[in-house]
Amino acid sequence: MPNHVKLNKFFCITCIALLTFTCQESKKEILTKRLEEIATQKYLPGFAVSVVNDTEIIYQNAFGFANLESKKRYKTSTIQSIASISKTTIGIALMKLVEQGQLKLSTPINDIVPFKIFNPNFRSDPIRIIHLATHTSGIVDTENNYDDRNKYFISETLIDKKKTPTDWLSYFDTWKSNKALTLSEYCNKTLKEDGEWYRVDSYSKYKPGEHYQYSNIGANLAAYIIELVSDKTFKDFTKDFIFHPLSMHDVAWNIDEIDKNELATSYVTEDLLATPFFGNSTYADGGLYASCQDLSKYLLEVIKGYNGQGTLLDIKSFEEMFEKHLPDGLTKQSNQKKIMNSGVFWMHSVNGSIYHNGGNPLGGTIYMWFNPTNNTGRILMTNYLVEEKESYVQFMDIWKALEEYSLKSTESSL
Repeated sequence: MPNHVKLNKFFCITCIALLTFTCQESKKEILTKRLEEIATQKYLPGFAVSVVNDTEIIYQNAFGFANLESKKRYKTSTIQSIASISKTTIGIALMKLVEQGQLKLSTPINDIVPFKIFNPNFRSDPIRIIHLATHTSGIVDTENNYDDRNKYFISETLIDKKKTPTDWLSYFDTWKSNKALTLSEYCNKTLKEDGEWYRVDSYSKYKPGEHYQYSNIGANLAAYIIELVSDKTFKDFTKDFIFHPLSMHDVAWNIDEIDKNELATSYVTEDLLATPFFGNSTYADGGLYASCQDLSKYLLEVIKGYNGQGTLLDIKSFEEMFEKHLPDGLTKQSNQKKIMNSGVFWMHSVNGSIYHNGGNPLGGTIYMWFNPTNNTGRILMTNYLVEEKESYVQFMDIWKALEEYSLKSTESSL
């Protein structure tokens, strides 16, 4: 090939590469400006976002404040509760034990738990691990066994009673008096027939596997089973098999392990009421603290795992974790309109996405989704409990902006 032809070819390739890079930078700038504009609405104190694909993090940024009083900025390294997204780590931990040959998803829980657990309405129908993992066990959350019992305050932050709704004050008074419990202690008190908090209404009128009903207590029981089988605390198991392998440094189940300078203050209500730091006795169902940076590493691994390139589990384990385990139509019968099916502590949406959301009643809302068709994932986390219309609109505007960016990024790579 003549030298001038080689030079022209090199010049064309270089121009295309520069043009692609410029377009990508332009898209990032456009997204940043849009998010900055949305952030000025100020219904959300602070938030962080991330967009990933199956190879890398392609956008990550943070806006607003981690603490409104001190004007401390919310950063991608800011740490907050990720609420029920914590449950996805139970899914990975269960599949690790399946992979190790220590249990099967079909294993009856009474083959493992040292006391008998069954739905008193269906005593001869065993509850299996897969029922816990797909929220079809028939174990239900109630005010007596869950809402009043699982949280406890670990800071002396004063509650502004003038800003606090009356129905919240009773919860705050209860949580002030609660003490930390292990997963074992909580399960014994709640699910053992002679347990202090045992009630017949802790169980539904449906047989195990017959009805979808989201259950935090069921998730907590699954984590307790992991402790029994592995002979490790669930905290240590997840550190050893998830957090350390992924180099997740800004993540912890125990708030005392977190640099308080990196911890976001949580807010609730339209008046942006700051809430105290708290602990969670059923911590596996929603007590994990993480930064957007670390959660992005986690989502990146999950997408890789879906595509057979993961490092935490083998291909078969990832496939079984993401498999749709429920019969067609079961979640529709349960009035779960946004959920089409359930994997092992992962949800399948009606539009084909695989996801988990989180809502912390003491202040925090987190979405984490990925699209298995184009291998892009999104994270949006804010230190505010999104409930009223204005904050929800702002939250969803951010979420839609991330979706548009991820779609455009996919198109440009084709």
